[in-house]
Amino acid sequence: MELEQVTRLTRSVDGFLLAASRQPDDKLAELAAARPVVLINRRVPNIGSVVLEPWEGSRQIVAHLASLGHTRIVYLAGPPSSWMATSRWAALRDAAAELGVSAVRSGPYTPTVSSGGAAADAAIGTGATAIVAHNDLLAIGVLRRLADRSVRVPADVSVVGFDDIFAADLCTPSLTTLGGAHSDVGRAAVEILLESFDHPRNQLPTPQIVLPSQLVLRASTGSAPEPRRRNIATVHGG
Repeated sequence: MELEQVTRLTRSVDGFLLAASRQPDDKLAELAAARPVVLINRRVPNIGSVVLEPWEGSRQIVAHLASLGHTRIVYLAGPPSSWMATSRWAALRDAAAELGVSAVRSGPYTPTVSSGGAAADAAIGTGATAIVAHNDLLAIGVLRRLADRSVRVPADVSVVGFDDIFAADLCTPSLTTLGGAHSDVGRAAVEILLESFDHPRNQLPTPQIVLPSQLVLRASTGSAPEPRRRNIATVHGG
């Protein structure tokens, strides 16, 4: 659908802002050769882009969970064609290795609330005490499923999302999430695109801007649960 719409609009617009594009690098390079293009939350060599960085932010997530005593986390992955999904998992995996935390990956899942049920069930099966979802919508779906299964958040398991959407502060419990200044991302992308209109192609360096992310702590993360003790009775025959 994305490629269809871009192809249809190519003759009638001066340039494109593509947010979280799922197109292969070569398709985006073809488009950029025909019209000015700026990517949002996606990076491709020689194409202007603006992203909220996932690397230090993902380290903040793992460090936060480790400080609460979590030693095993599961990442609920987004679409395999998503550059951001791949980047987030790589950053979480590397941060976990650095901080001595076990990290496993589950999925991919469609990044929607309705996909949270299956994702939550899979996450529980891993034995992890902390769940990091690809985005806030998936995380909210996870929270709903955990509530249905009487799994307490954060007493039994902690949940973290990405993006800090408006609903993250309204769900129950409110969602710890990695966000950033999304308005700054949009503004920077528009400025790059407008600047490209005023200069012949290849006369300007290709700007690839990385803006800082920020971990927003809310009620969905807490101390890791104590390991469950097993009571064993010994019975002697007479």
